[in-house]
Amino acid sequence: MDEQAEALQFEELLRQFDEAVAALESDGLSLEDALNKYEAAVRLADECAKILRTAELRISEIDSTLQDLERSADT
Repeated sequence: MDEQAEALQFEELLRQFDEAVAALESDGLSLEDALNKYEAAVRLADECAKILRTAELRISEIDSTLQDLERSADT
């Protein structure tokens, strides 16, 4: 998946998560609906966390490459 598609996916997942949380904070849900929204929110949060972990790994790899290049240029 390219960076733009991944960013859009993350934004959509985050929007859905926010909607689920807002629904949970409202007073109109039955217990069953609240449980379903909670389960959905947990799944969405997990997906967002996976995308963020991937981004953190990419940032670490880029940082490491830049440090290697700086060390090579210094020698």
